[in-house]
Amino acid sequence: MNKLLGLSVVVILFFLMGSCSKSADPRPPSDQDNLKGPQNDLQQQMSEVVTKQEAKKQQEQEIERKQEEVRKQQIVEAKKQQELRVQALPKPIIDAPLDDVNVPDYALKTIYFDFDKSEPAPEYMDVLQKNYSWIKNHPDFKIRIEGHADERGSTEYNLALGEKRAQSIFSYLQDFGVDPAQFYLLSLGEEHPADPGHSSSAWAKNRRVEFVR
Repeated sequence: MNKLLGLSVVVILFFLMGSCSKSADPRPPSDQDNLKGPQNDLQQQMSEVVTKQEAKKQQEQEIERKQEEVRKQQIVEAKKQQELRVQALPKPIIDAPLDDVNVPDYALKTIYFDFDKSEPAPEYMDVLQKNYSWIKNHPDFKIRIEGHADERGSTEYNLALGEKRAQSIFSYLQDFGVDPAQFYLLSLGEEHPADPGHSSSAWAKNRRVEFVR
């Protein structure tokens, strides 16, 4: 009897322990819990991508800022050099009174250009031919061919355009038969306008090549 009672107590205790262990088990993870891990990883990856993009953008902005500073400094230096060159220039023949420069009545004439062109306007080819005739009859004169541009465009672009215009006129004169040793070329870009205005008529006067001796 005592054995049977003891066995019953053991069975009851075992049953109670099993019930307690089951009630203590955590609930199985839900689908929402299973999604939290990948979502956190994705958010972290997106945050890292955004951070890298912002850093790259800041780096590009810094590079652009430094390039802009260099470009502005180059423009300032180019203008300083041009101002020094302009100050040392003699007066162009076409703009000076004849008594001041002591040139013949048949003086050299200015050649004009269309917008953004380095070839002279067709109506000035006769003028260029007459200039050649004067130069041919005065082989002892040293002639400077000056290329000019209007104010539109950057300083560097207009200097290059002025050089192309001077070179174009020089090439025509060479084809006519001049002595190349009689010339030297100079580009002044937009820095020495014949007309300081900001109109179409002023720009037309500034797109030119002048002959200076």
